[in-house]
Amino acid sequence: MIRFGAIALCAVAVFGPHAADARDAIKIVGSSTVYPFTEAVAARARARGIPVDVKSTGTRGGFNGFCLGTSDWWPDMTGASRPITERERESCRHRGVTDIVELRIGYDGIVVASSNEAATVDLARRDLFLALAAEVPENGAWGANSHTDWAEVNPSLPAGPISICGPPPSSGTRQSFESLAMVRGCRAVLADQPVLALADDVDDQDACRVLRGQPQFIEMGEDDTEIVRVLAENADAYGIFGFSFAYNNPGIIHANRIDGEMPTKATIADGSYPLSRPLFLYVKASRAAAMPGMRIFLDSYVSQEAIGSAGYLADAGLVPLTEAEFAETRAALAPLLEAAHGQ
Repeated sequence: MIRFGAIALCAVAVFGPHAADARDAIKIVGSSTVYPFTEAVAARARARGIPVDVKSTGTRGGFNGFCLGTSDWWPDMTGASRPITERERESCRHRGVTDIVELRIGYDGIVVASSNEAATVDLARRDLFLALAAEVPENGAWGANSHTDWAEVNPSLPAGPISICGPPPSSGTRQSFESLAMVRGCRAVLADQPVLALADDVDDQDACRVLRGQPQFIEMGEDDTEIVRVLAENADAYGIFGFSFAYNNPGIIHANRIDGEMPTKATIADGSYPLSRPLFLYVKASRAAAMPGMRIFLDSYVSQEAIGSAGYLADAGLVPLTEAEFAETRAALAPLLEAAHGQ
C-alpha cells in the first residue's frame, strides 16, 4: 500500500497539472518510439489553434499515468510500442479508467544500429542473448555471463568489445526486445542443452530476459537521440531503438541485419524482419468527448494524410498499416468521433 502511494505521488509530479499548464491542452504521454510521430501530428494541430502537450515517458510510464484516472489531472492518451497488458488494464479499471480505445497506428522494427564508421554485421538473436544476458547456460547449468568480446560470442563476428546502449525497463522497446530478441535467442541456445529447455510459461522465461550491466550493456534514458549521439562518437558501440531513428539518421548510423534480415519498411511490414512490432495509441473515450479539439486531432492522426502509405509519418519512418488494418483502426476510432460531435 505504501509502495502504491509512492508511485501515485510520483505520477502526480510527472503527469499532474502545474500552475503554468493550461488544461485546455490535450495531454499525451508514452512511448519514445511513438513520440516523434505524435509530436508531428501535434505540431500540425497547434498550427490550427489546438493546444497539444506531448511527453516521452516510455510505454510503461505512459500507462502508469494514463491509468490513474479520468479527470483533467491525467493524460488523455498514451502512445505505446507494445499492447497494453492485462495487469495494466486492471490498474486502469481500479481507477475507473474503463473506456479505453486501442488504435493501431503502424509498425516499427527494433534495430541494433552502429556508426557508419563500423561495418554492417549480421547478428543472430542467439548472439544478442549471449552478449547481453546476465546469465547464460553452459555445460548444463546457468552461470554469470563472462563474454566481453563479440568473437567470444560468435567467431564469425568481428572481434571487438561488447558495448550496447539500450533503453530502460520502462521502455516498450526494452520489453519488446526482451521478448523478441532475448527470449528467442535464449531458446536457440538452449536447443543444444535440452536439460535446460524452457517451458512455454512466461515465468520460466525470466532467466532469458535479465540483461547484464555495464560495460557490456549501458542503460540509457527514454530519449533515443542520446543513443544516436553515442553511436556517432563511438565506432565500437551498438544501440537499440526504433527503426525511425536509424531511418532518419542515415548520414550518421546504420542498422544491422538480424538473423539475416535487414530492417526496411518492406521487411517490417511483412514480418520477415524478426524484431518487427505494432505501434499503438490508447485513448480514453470519455476524454475524447470532453476535451476540445480531440476529435479533430484524432481524425487528423488516423488519416491517410498522416499514417497512410504516402502519409507524412511514413516519410518520417513509420511503417504503414495495410489497407485492411487501416480500415479497422478507422472503425475503432469512429465511435470516438461520433461522441465528440456533441462537445
